[in-house]
Amino acid sequence: MGASTKQKEPSKRASKSPRETQPAVQVAKQPQRVQPASPPAASTARELPLPDLSPFGVSAGDARAHVGVCESCGRAYRHVVKNPKDVTALGYFGRNLASCLAVNAPRQTPAAGHAAP
Repeated sequence: MGASTKQKEPSKRASKSPRETQPAVQVAKQPQRVQPASPPAASTARELPLPDLSPFGVSAGDARAHVGVCESCGRAYRHVVKNPKDVTALGYFGRNLASCLAVNAPRQTPAAGHAAP
């Protein structure tokens, strides 16, 4: 049994018509100036409108200072500002901010004469 193999004949390529080339025009582009984004903590720390965070035990001054520094708290803050009626987001923001401030707060050493708790 002779196995005959079929071989395809190469297809004939149609010659493409040469495109008319136009001279390349180089346009001198001026570099775009991009202004760096200013950090929100430096310029708007005093202007941040904060919701009432007293149920979470967070003062407005501490919250303003922390929101400008902490990325996750800043993201949660922006969500709360965009969606003021979202009670769940406000609860998450308040609890997260309170715990983040408690963890990142500078440790206070007990005063002399007082026992450490």
